Amino acid sequence: MKKLIRTTITIPENLYRQAKVNAAFLRESFSAYVVSSLEQKVTGSSLTKKGKKIDPMKTLGVFSLGVKKIPSREKLYDKYLKRKMGI
Repeated sequence: MKKLIRTTITIPENLYRQAKVNAAFLRESFSAYVVSSLEQKVTGSSLTKKGKKIDPMKTLGVFSLGVKKIPSREKLYDKYLKRKMGI
């Protein structure tokens, strides 16, 4: 078993958020993503999950709000007016 070390780093917030999103796209933990990224940077190659790359375009639509089709602006406005008028 590898000896693991816990450490604290300070990074820009936008870089942190982008790394979290990339880790989610790859379906791995943030920690595993950071380790693999560091391995690539330090050694020049990845020691974990060789060759497994997921196209980010395949993950589009995975996170949805439950809206199947967005209604037109006119329908939204009509619905709003009917609700305001109590119809």
